[in-house]
Amino acid sequence: MGYTFARIGAVLQLRVEDYYIQGRRGWLRLREKGGKVNELPCHHALEKFLDEYLAAAGIAGLPKTHRAMRKPPKDSDREDRIENEVIVDAHGSEEKAMSWYCYLEGKMQFPFRAKCIAPKSTSPVKKGEAVDVQSMASEEDCSHDMLVLISWQGRKFAVPLSQLAAVDVDPFTAEAIADWHYWLSQGYLLLNLRLLRKINPSPLEIAKPLLKASEILLETQLLAESCGQLNSN
Repeated sequence: MGYTFARIGAVLQLRVEDYYIQGRRGWLRLREKGGKVNELPCHHALEKFLDEYLAAAGIAGLPKTHRAMRKPPKDSDREDRIENEVIVDAHGSEEKAMSWYCYLEGKMQFPFRAKCIAPKSTSPVKKGEAVDVQSMASEEDCSHDMLVLISWQGRKFAVPLSQLAAVDVDPFTAEAIADWHYWLSQGYLLLNLRLLRKINPSPLEIAKPLLKASEILLETQLLAESCGQLNSN
């Protein structure tokens, strides 16, 4: 739903900062082969989908400006570990979400104490509050973000792991949480395919009115040609 075509590979590599506002329109920054960068305006329907997705993912507060967000420097050791231990052989957002879920669930030692370091619109925990992390949330709840179950004010909630910093934990738990925080800080995102299918119509649904319009146009053209032949006779 941009005003041009894009390679599927370039679309899958989109990061949060690649969607930005310029003037009054949303734009996407696509990274093509050979380091080429294409920027294209978004259709109003695409803007609506992206805004709804970012809100559902709990990252709607991030600035959408032409200037790329500041990111920490690359950590080659951490990058290698994530590529070779976490998301190895994972293709697409669903497989990457499952890989991250298994990695975090297997490496973090529950329960542990944590402190909120960033407010989230989808979480009741405020910055600076301490919570007890009991376990990972269900796999289904972690399809587009890694959530953990916490005990907070006598109730249990599923909150993003990205808003928590562990307090006095073992090295394995600390490393796992740091890996997830680092991955997000580099601008990577797990696309919520279920939300995408709900908000965004399927290619067949998009094509139906176009096919109908083509049929009407063809019928009109044939009718005009027939009338022209009758008039000439």
